[in-house]
Amino acid sequence: MNQFINLAVAEKLAHLEHNEWLRNRKKPNAQAIAKAIFTLDHDGGKAVEKDDELPDGYKSVQGEYARLSQGKRKA
Repeated sequence: MNQFINLAVAEKLAHLEHNEWLRNRKKPNAQAIAKAIFTLDHDGGKAVEKDDELPDGYKSVQGEYARLSQGKRKA
């Protein structure tokens, strides 16, 4: 029974801490999102390893996000 109570208290504390973290975290903005997409889309300057190439037909999300963030919509 003691283990069950300890587990319940630990879960409740984790839930409360998570909610506090959500309240206090810095909200993402367009600039931060664009920077993250650029970082993920950048090649990093290293050669691509065997079997680690991008698939055929891959399109960069960077241009699409820039277009959407300027308020333009696909027709």
